[in-house]
Amino acid sequence: MAVDRFKDAVIVSERNLYGLLRVKDIANSAGDIRRLMILGGTVHGVQFLGDSTRKNATSYFGPSSGAALALKRVRAGRADDKPIRVAVIGLGAGVVASYCNRGDTCDFFEINQAVVDAAVGQFKFLEDAFARGASINLFVGDGRRLFANLPSNTRYDVVIVDVFSDGLIPTHMITREALETFSKPLGELGVLAVNVSSSTFRIAPNVARVGQSVDLSAKFVDDVTGRSTKLELSDDTYPSAWVLLSRDQKTLSGIGKDFSNEDMRLVPVWTDDFVHVFGALPMVRYFRSYF
Repeated sequence: MAVDRFKDAVIVSERNLYGLLRVKDIANSAGDIRRLMILGGTVHGVQFLGDSTRKNATSYFGPSSGAALALKRVRAGRADDKPIRVAVIGLGAGVVASYCNRGDTCDFFEINQAVVDAAVGQFKFLEDAFARGASINLFVGDGRRLFANLPSNTRYDVVIVDVFSDGLIPTHMITREALETFSKPLGELGVLAVNVSSSTFRIAPNVARVGQSVDLSAKFVDDVTGRSTKLELSDDTYPSAWVLLSRDQKTLSGIGKDFSNEDMRLVPVWTDDFVHVFGALPMVRYFRSYF
């Protein structure tokens, strides 16, 4: 979600190849203070600073988000509260760690060292998850390349891909070859959750179509129920859109919405050799549906 109101009270400011990263504290009308990670003009994580609320899942990862629903569904399918293994491509502030419990393994893959430094030094999500007994591991580098080089026996129950910055979409992370790479370590009942939130592009059908091409069933989770789609910096959670993919169709039963044939019509399969981002613009897609 793009924002442009970050002129005051900046705690950290660092510019590198990936843009300007800032960490800022902001208070709402009740005096609750939240810490934000901002890369460019996009919020990449929020945390309460109060001891009783700092473990709350926030921003794009609230309880009704696609990521949260995927984690909940996988846990529900495990016997005797058996720990789960989670991979997150795109660290942000580390909000997903708020879902990591004792015995869980949560691996984070992040290409931007400045994001890693800020998540570890200025936010408590990773630290608190570690204190609860979760195994927290950080891998610095391109997530797709790191995944491609994982040991062949690596297994995850949930893989979360969170790499968009509103209008900036690294398309190499959602091609057919990319989804093959990210889904390879998933168990038969595992879930690949892709954050497709963007005010510029309607990318969900493209991700679903690519998933379909590699035998993954898809569901759409539009997490805007009961909330304004306008970003307020003092909000606990932000509107988000997710595509959930799984080899087992039953795993996603009852979650989100199915993609209709109309959603899929005229949507090409993106590959490493062919990506047509212009076609994902809502207005372009609207007019193409009439020809």
